[in-house]
Amino acid sequence: MVTMDGAVRVQPALVPMVLLALALGRHVGDGGGAGPRLPGSVNAGPGLEPTHPVPLLQLKVAIEDMKPPVWRRLVLRSDLTLAQLHTIIQASFEWVDYHLHEFNVGGYNGITYGPVGPEYDFGDPMPEDESAVTVGQLLTAESGHINYTYEFGDNWRHRITLEKVMPFAPGPAVRCTGGRGMGPAEDCGGPWGWENVVTAVNDPAHEEHAEYRQWLGLGSGETLDPKEFHREALDEELAELF
Repeated sequence: MVTMDGAVRVQPALVPMVLLALALGRHVGDGGGAGPRLPGSVNAGPGLEPTHPVPLLQLKVAIEDMKPPVWRRLVLRSDLTLAQLHTIIQASFEWVDYHLHEFNVGGYNGITYGPVGPEYDFGDPMPEDESAVTVGQLLTAESGHINYTYEFGDNWRHRITLEKVMPFAPGPAVRCTGGRGMGPAEDCGGPWGWENVVTAVNDPAHEEHAEYRQWLGLGSGETLDPKEFHREALDEELAELF
């Protein structure tokens, strides 16, 4: 139930749907990239000030199987949790965070981390709590990596590689220093589905041209450039989140 008495109150189970509704309308045509976008994750948390200096980690987060490549380079504090990294990744690729996700270390027989609680109990073994482990605890050596999967239907698989460990320096908890490629639209069928969407919206002769243009909110004369990425805009959003 949603009530209005000077504030909006939403049952926890309805939060993802309400967030999605608020996000609708922010599309490629208004400078945001493909698909709807939220102003931030509900669990981003306040700005963080370390009580002691901690190393900084330079990560490359790449969505696998994308043509052209889609990736982000991030510099963040090593004491951020995986739950906070999830929020960062959602913002980095313009996901709206209404699907399930997980982190994995060590492959098929490795350890899985994710959100925990009764609402995530589907009868399978519960993952380790992503809010109880930091990025720095899992990524300790350069070239080491962990995996992040979002939306188990479309199966957006991300490889998170530690490129560099740097000494502490005052500044934001996380910032984007580089990247390439537009974050793909959700619910488009994964990397190959996104490739078809890009082809369709840019080809007037394609049988799904009008349908996909309407879905993405593209105006007359607008095209979709999958190589487009606005680092400064992402950096501003990350600063608001953390």
